[in-house]
Amino acid sequence: MGSSSSETWASFIRSAEKMKPVAYYASSSMRIKELVEKAGGIYGKGKFLLLIADDNRLAGRLAPALVNAALRQEEGEMRARSLALEILLFVSGTMRIDKAIEKAGAAKSPAFIIFGNDKETVLGFSKENSVRLGEELEMILDLEISADVSGTAFIGK
Repeated sequence: MGSSSSETWASFIRSAEKMKPVAYYASSSMRIKELVEKAGGIYGKGKFLLLIADDNRLAGRLAPALVNAALRQEEGEMRARSLALEILLFVSGTMRIDKAIEKAGAAKSPAFIIFGNDKETVLGFSKENSVRLGEELEMILDLEISADVSGTAFIGK
């Protein structure tokens, strides 16, 4: 990596300012495996859609996981091939994709949390795939450029 930590953080902040991530409690009568596969087709720099288990502890990790995953993407140091999977690694607390999917991925339950880079992505996916959205989770991303490269991220009720 040719840039300093503060330059990387500044570049990340410029990218993050464009992101308006949202998360909702959701459910669907469609098989969850099919939904997960379709969600996996949504990716690109700063673009993602992730379905995770309906668990408040995991929901509380979404925003910090996004910050860490997006910073890794900016640095070119992601372990996963997509931002969604990189977020899942941080949400689950493991750096093994198979374990992350097992611990935090939406599994057999028709209820899950849908997390995306913006409202348009989540609403479009939901409409196309008959996903019923419930309550939106509060999302706070407070990022500052500072000498100690600090940021705060929170998601929850």
